[in-house]
Amino acid sequence: MWKYIRNMCINIIFVVILYIVSYTNRDSNAIHQVHHLRNLFLDSRSSSNNFTEIISIDDYWSWLQAIFISNIRNQSWYNGDVVKNMTDFLNDKSNRIIGWATMRQLRLKLDESCQVPSIARPLIDSCKGSYSLFNDERQSYAPGWISTTNVNYSSSIINSFIYRSSEQLDSYVYWGDHATYGSGGYVYEFRGNFNELQENLTLLRKLSWIDEMSRAVMIQLNLYNPNVKFYTSTTFLIEILNTGQVYPSYRIDPFQMHIEFNDFSSIFYLIIAIIYILFIIYFTIVEIRSILKLKKKYFHKMRSYIEWSIIVCSWGGVGIYIWRYHEAKRIGKRFTSTNGLEYINLQFATYVNDILTFLLGFCCFFGTIRMLQLFDIYPRIYIFSRTLHRAFKDIAAFTMMYFLLFSAFVILFYLLFISKMLTCSSILLTAGMLFEMILLKFDTTDLQDADPFLGPFVFTLFIYFCVFICFTMFVVIITEHFRHVRKEINEKESHQPSILKFIIEDIARRLGMKKIFAKIHPEENPVITRSDPPTPVEELPRKIDELILALDRIHMVCKRLDEMIGLDSNETLANLTFRPQQKRRQKKHVVY
Repeated sequence: MWKYIRNMCINIIFVVILYIVSYTNRDSNAIHQVHHLRNLFLDSRSSSNNFTEIISIDDYWSWLQAIFISNIRNQSWYNGDVVKNMTDFLNDKSNRIIGWATMRQLRLKLDESCQVPSIARPLIDSCKGSYSLFNDERQSYAPGWISTTNVNYSSSIINSFIYRSSEQLDSYVYWGDHATYGSGGYVYEFRGNFNELQENLTLLRKLSWIDEMSRAVMIQLNLYNPNVKFYTSTTFLIEILNTGQVYPSYRIDPFQMHIEFNDFSSIFYLIIAIIYILFIIYFTIVEIRSILKLKKKYFHKMRSYIEWSIIVCSWGGVGIYIWRYHEAKRIGKRFTSTNGLEYINLQFATYVNDILTFLLGFCCFFGTIRMLQLFDIYPRIYIFSRTLHRAFKDIAAFTMMYFLLFSAFVILFYLLFISKMLTCSSILLTAGMLFEMILLKFDTTDLQDADPFLGPFVFTLFIYFCVFICFTMFVVIITEHFRHVRKEINEKESHQPSILKFIIEDIARRLGMKKIFAKIHPEENPVITRSDPPTPVEELPRKIDELILALDRIHMVCKRLDEMIGLDSNETLANLTFRPQQKRRQKKHVVY
């Protein structure tokens, strides 16, 4: 009993420590920071300069000049006063720019253009291929994408046509919605006052800095908010597809990095992290000893995989946290030594912080599931895991069948509507659309517009097979195994005393509260319930009792009728009723 209480206390303390470590790594102000920067730069209230509504290169240039550069430079206060001592802050007067903002372009190679079909060569000279990491342009040019020029331009304009590698830019690979973009490129730096930025953008537009060979343009802006101690990596990306469509997207990642432990909150976080590491060391030793003791039997339990998932994610999180700490120290030193006037890219720190967040999230997930083992002593709560364990083979077979059926419908929808619906333009998007159909959150108007006959027809087939039939089968599988598990638990409870009740009684006895506990929880006779119908043999005694009671009632009714009619004792209704049977029985026993 005391071993169970000890394990319960250890598990509860570990989960509490895990929650503290995970939630102190996040801040509720992060969402407010994201919303603020989104409203500041995207300008969703405007129909003409909304970043998310950009559909052409001209729209992008207009957004740059009207919205972006006006917000990365401090404007005067609302009453016209000049802003002082905030030259490196955004127009919101709260976020400071680390160094300067950059606009990086990735282009196709000139000699990597696609081949025009022979039938169209008299009309079309060339075409442009798709972008990849292997065919991006890395040659430097003069302004205007020419080899040389005699016109004098400023250094920022000249440098924007010169290719720079990732080592020179301190940049990394970026994953867009339609391609993966390299770490180098042609970079324009937003340096200078507001008027200079306006002139440079106008000149870049005249020089066709973004032309038919451009495939991606991303703006990277790194910020620091001293009010909430947030570093923020902001990226605005437009992807220029082969079809000529301009696809905008953005990413805003605020995060905190503890590099100094000089206040109560940071010291408390450090102490909690040390306690968490000690717990992980303890659990690792316990699991290794269990493997040596149980050997192959250890891997037959689902609990073992949950334990190792927590251990692996926790040790990975410790390593990533140390990595992030060194990255934070490097950024802090550069920020202090340069007074924030040198460009520092937070993209890598953002990736490291995302990995740490993922690991901590899975640790909390498995740690919460691990709490189910506290209910081993109460089978009615533990029935969930018992049911899944019993139905594992049937669920695995059903999952394989459902995966094949779902994949068949994904392929069918993809091939039928690839050119008619945006949600069917890729395999992943098609699978997501079908999941929405399963949740009944899909608007069938798009399917009907795509094809008046095939759209509703395949939709009906999908709902009939993947929702009605398959989900009914799944419910039947779970219900059948649940019924057997509940029967086993009822039979076990009828023959064995409750462990939970025994523990509570023992604690009450040790605390001198046994009489009070007996009054509150009186002993009850166990009631055995069963889910299966009784067999005919088991029903026989009850049926005989019912028959005897029925005959007795008939006999009483006959006596009352005798009294009402006035028959004597030899000619009662009972005798008249059973006399023919008696005569037949006597005839059968006549001896000749």
